[in-house]
Amino acid sequence: PRRKRSRASARNRQNKRTLRVSRQMYRLKNFTSQKMSQKHGAALGAHARGMPKSAVIALKDVASAAPVAPQLYSSLGLVFESLLEQEEDRSKKKKEENTTTTTTTDLQSRKRTRNNRNRSKKDDTTNEENSDDIEEGGLQHRLTLAERAYGSYHAAAILCKKDFTLWVRSGDAASHLARLHAVAMVYYHEKQEKKKQCESLSSESSIPTAGTNDTDNDKDDDNDDSSPSSTANPKNATCEEKITYHRTQQQEWLKEAKADYTSADNLAPPGITVPAKLAHVQMELGNLSEALTLLTDLKNGTLQHSKKKNQYIWRGKHKIKKNAAMERSDMEKSYTAWMLYSNLMLKIGHECQKWNQIEHPSSKQPQHSEEQSAQNDNYMFRRWLRRYSLTFDWNERRLQALCMALEAAA
Repeated sequence: PRRKRSRASARNRQNKRTLRVSRQMYRLKNFTSQKMSQKHGAALGAHARGMPKSAVIALKDVASAAPVAPQLYSSLGLVFESLLEQEEDRSKKKKEENTTTTTTTDLQSRKRTRNNRNRSKKDDTTNEENSDDIEEGGLQHRLTLAERAYGSYHAAAILCKKDFTLWVRSGDAASHLARLHAVAMVYYHEKQEKKKQCESLSSESSIPTAGTNDTDNDKDDDNDDSSPSSTANPKNATCEEKITYHRTQQQEWLKEAKADYTSADNLAPPGITVPAKLAHVQMELGNLSEALTLLTDLKNGTLQHSKKKNQYIWRGKHKIKKNAAMERSDMEKSYTAWMLYSNLMLKIGHECQKWNQIEHPSSKQPQHSEEQSAQNDNYMFRRWLRRYSLTFDWNERRLQALCMALEAAA
């Protein structure tokens, strides 16, 4: 029995060691056969050669055979990111071409006579409608690619919970989705303004009559009755409904990015990139107090690091002073982090001024009304404003952050 116990204890020790090694080697596990690893390598080779579609097909085949392997989903995210970058480059080129064509058409339209203006307007409207349809399809395609990239990175991060890089990549994909929804909001807003301008021009040019007004009113009533069906179908929805949809989607994806960045920050990654990204997402969501705590922690870390600059090092028998230039922290080196801090101070100062607006300027303490409290949806930030809105020196901190940004850029 003693020998059996000793053998069982030895096996348990070996199993613990293998578990530690497998936890450390996050992305190189769950491939039982060599064929799967070869297929995965062939898919990555196709992606490197510039054939992302074939790489996606090969990775799907491997995922169907080994669905628990996290390296498949991370490589799928890379492929979808490359496809998204290609689509964005194409859209930029199309926009540049459209700007050049619009300048040429403007010059040609000036040379046209007054008799042919109505015909040219009809041709321009048809061309604009076709270009709008193309841009809308491109936006939807980019959104689908970004969603696939996020899903692949998020699945890989769930399978490898202790790998902070995957959480960061999934958070980056979610923040990119939020930006795309913001671009869609701007696009539909511009489209709505163009429609209003066209309607105003057509109403000025047309001569209304009694019969035409009745028919137009009947058509408007029919459109009003069909409004709930347009909300169900996104293609038939109006521009305002699409704007509200993209706004809600933007907030949801920002929340997803916040969750991914917090899970990455809990793993204590090196550097300041992860907390800075988390603070940026908190600012976009309106959680200014949480962003302030994150950036002040980074700032206090730099102050503690600067106190240790004048220490000495023993090299053999010689006592050498540390070089201050080599001992600069990550926060002191980063220009973007200090600019983020200055933008945060500007936003907090604006909110403090709004909070401190009072009806009776003679009174020293502000009398807050229900309208002011309704402007700030965040309960924690409202508590912070009640306590520190009068004493917070955001101007000095912003100037200090700008000076540190200049030092980092130099």
